[in-house]
Amino acid sequence: MKKIVETARGRKKSGALENEADFFTGAMTMYLALNPESESTGEWVPISWFMAILRGESLIEKEAV
Repeated sequence: MKKIVETARGRKKSGALENEADFFTGAMTMYLALNPESESTGEWVPISWFMAILRGESLIEKEAV
């Protein structure tokens, strides 16, 4: 998950990130698609990501997630 946050930070720095919530929602969707067994444990969505998106907070600007 840390690599996903680092990728988002890099995209923001380069100007390629238009919508942070869309990026992380897509990342969670792809993680679930690639690891369907994680649905039963909830590993596919870190609760800190989910809550930050709902609150409109930036995951990129927060400390390590």
